[in-house]
Amino acid sequence: MTDIIMLLLVLFMIYIMAGKAKLDETGEHFFDKKNSNAMRGFWCLVVILVHIPATYGNRIQDLISSFGYIGVTFFFMTSAYGLSLSMEKKPDNIKSFWKRRLPKLVITCWVINIMYAIIFLLIGGSSTGFFSLLKIDLWVRWLLACYLFFWVAHIVFKKNKIICNFLIFTLVIAFSFIFYYMHSMGGYTKTVWSTECYGFIWGILLAWFYSQIYQFFKDKWMIKLVVSCGVSLFFGISYLMFKPVPFFGDYLLKIILGFSITLFIIISNVKISYGNKVNQFLGSISFEIYLLHGMVFGLVEKLSNNLLSSGMFILVSIVVTIVFAMVTHILAIRIMNRVNKILL
Repeated sequence: MTDIIMLLLVLFMIYIMAGKAKLDETGEHFFDKKNSNAMRGFWCLVVILVHIPATYGNRIQDLISSFGYIGVTFFFMTSAYGLSLSMEKKPDNIKSFWKRRLPKLVITCWVINIMYAIIFLLIGGSSTGFFSLLKIDLWVRWLLACYLFFWVAHIVFKKNKIICNFLIFTLVIAFSFIFYYMHSMGGYTKTVWSTECYGFIWGILLAWFYSQIYQFFKDKWMIKLVVSCGVSLFFGISYLMFKPVPFFGDYLLKIILGFSITLFIIISNVKISYGNKVNQFLGSISFEIYLLHGMVFGLVEKLSNNLLSSGMFILVSIVVTIVFAMVTHILAIRIMNRVNKILL
C-alpha cells in the first residue's frame, strides 16, 4: 500500500511542476510571479517529505527528501528576489520596510502558535504558556536576519547599488559561516540553515542581472540546459561522496550543489513557462506550509496512535498540512489587512 501511495504522490508532484507547462519564446514569463509561485508550490511539498519522522520514512520519501534543502534555498532566493525588485521600482519603500514585511512573518507565526495550542489542548495535550504563543519560528528568525542585512545595506548605501549588494553578500556569508562553525563545534545545537541562506544571495543576483541571465541562456538553450543538468549530477555525486568531510563536503559542496540545481531550474524557466491551478494554490500558501508541517506530524501521530503505515501517514500529513495552511493563510491575511490600515 505504501508503494502505491508514494508512486501516486510522485506522479502528483510531477503534475504540480509540469502540468500545463509550455514552451514560451517571448521571455515575458521568465521568473515572473506566476512561475516563481509555481516553483514554490512544488518545493513546499518536498520540504514536507524531508521532515517526515524517521518511524514513517520509506525509500521513495528518503530519495525525494535528499533535495529538501533546495526547497528552503529556493524560498530564501524568491524572498530576496522580491525584495530587490521592490527596491528597484520604489526605493523609498525602504522607509516603511519593516511595516510592510514584519506583520506577514510575525502574525503568521502567532496564528499558527495559537492554532497549535488550541488543537493540542482539545485532544488532551498540555497547555501552552503565554510567551510560547508569541514565539517566532526559528527558520523565520533566519529569514529576518537576512531581511535585516538587506535593510541595513539599503539604508547605509542606498545610492550605491554595487556596494549595497556586496555588503549584503558579506553579511549573509559571515552569518552563515559563524553559525556553521558554532554548530559543527557543538556550541550551537539548534537547527541551522547555513547553506540554504545562500539562496538570499542568488535571489539578489538574479534580480541584479535579470536581463543578462535571460539573454545568455536564451541562446543555445537546450545545450546549456543539458550541460547544467550534467553539472548538477556531477556535484550531486561529489556531495554524496564527500558529505562526511567537514567544511569541504558538508558546507562548500552543499552550497555549490544548491547553486547548480537552482541554476538548472532558472535555465529551464527561460523557455518553459510553469503554472497551473494546483501549483498556484500551493505556492500561495507555501509559507504557511513551511511553518505548519512539523506541528501536523505530531497531531497525526497522536490522533492515529501510531497505527498508520508510512504511506498513509505521509498522505494524511500532507492533506492536513494543506488544509491548516489554507485556514492559517485566510486568518493571517484578515489580521494583516487590519494591521496594515493602522501602520501604512
